[in-house]
Amino acid sequence: PGSYELRSSILQNGRFGNASLLVEVPDFTGSRLSASGITTDPISQEPELQTASPPVTRRIDRSNPFACSLSVYNAGRDSVGKYQLESQLRLYRNDALVQASDILSVDAADSLSTEIPIRFEIDPNELTAGNYLLEIAVVDRLAGKSRNTANQSVLIELVDGKDP
Repeated sequence: PGSYELRSSILQNGRFGNASLLVEVPDFTGSRLSASGITTDPISQEPELQTASPPVTRRIDRSNPFACSLSVYNAGRDSVGKYQLESQLRLYRNDALVQASDILSVDAADSLSTEIPIRFEIDPNELTAGNYLLEIAVVDRLAGKSRNTANQSVLIELVDGKDP
């Protein structure tokens, strides 16, 4: 567990390029609320494509709705075995909040697992093309103040056109 910086470099035709990405590897074994990384995938309107596993993408056509999801681990349960989790989706552009969902209670009543899925659907049609930071925040109302939140974020690019 911890923070890592992943770096890659390429030399092609005498030109050099590099990129880096900060990655947080959560501690799934401890008692602190933890979250997996965020996946983003298109929402298909075609029934035969809805059952197939869609590819994870970070470039998204603005005219197509998409979903983002993550899994939460180490959430507390009350005396009757229920979770008290809340989540919120936030989109930032140029360090400014441009969209936030309502704070939602996470429905995990049927979950016998310690992995609790959280999913949001987004219609980016009203957003302008460009780069965004997508963040999902989760709060465990049963945990102590220092162990009750988990946040994950991912950079996405909204593009105009059919082939993002």
